[in-house]
Amino acid sequence: MARFLIVLGSLVLFSRVYAIEHYGVYVNVAGGWARQLGLPAENHADLTYGSLLNAYRVAIGYNHTFYRWPNVGFGFEVGGGDYGGARYSSLDGDTRVKSQNMEFLMVFSWFDDPWVSQLRAGGVRQTVDIKGRYSENTDTPMALQLGLAVGRWMTPHWRAGLQVNYVFGKNVGQLRDLGGHSNNPSLLQSLASVSYLF
Repeated sequence: MARFLIVLGSLVLFSRVYAIEHYGVYVNVAGGWARQLGLPAENHADLTYGSLLNAYRVAIGYNHTFYRWPNVGFGFEVGGGDYGGARYSSLDGDTRVKSQNMEFLMVFSWFDDPWVSQLRAGGVRQTVDIKGRYSENTDTPMALQLGLAVGRWMTPHWRAGLQVNYVFGKNVGQLRDLGGHSNNPSLLQSLASVSYLF
């Protein structure tokens, strides 16, 4: 397995560098790890966070580059996904909590072929999906999301990358308040992604 990873890493780092156009419509698919922060501690209930791979998102976006500054890109992205997977276990039954987001992001890019770095910021409609106790309290407030991403063009159309995103939320005092009256937790995401530029 170690040899396979070394060979794969070498191919990624030393593959052919293409003349790449950076503007246009793209789709992005990402998956990885997410943790809901600020979840309440509940008496007589154990809180666990489920599997390591508990997040995915799909997005479509547009990037525009400038003739005078070809290394600079500005664009937008609309996407959605499921994040987290916390579980409260108690004698009264289990409660599962995850975040479902609809994201509206502005994307600022810096291109240094074949690499690209991005700053991502915008608004998120975050719905806390609660299965079990207190499931009737779900609300969908807006929240701020900030993120950083780095990627590498593999061909003129395909890009692989990593992204870290943070959604600003609240520390929730009690489980019965979670998801109601805009009491949504913060969300930290670490995702691997693949993009296709049309």
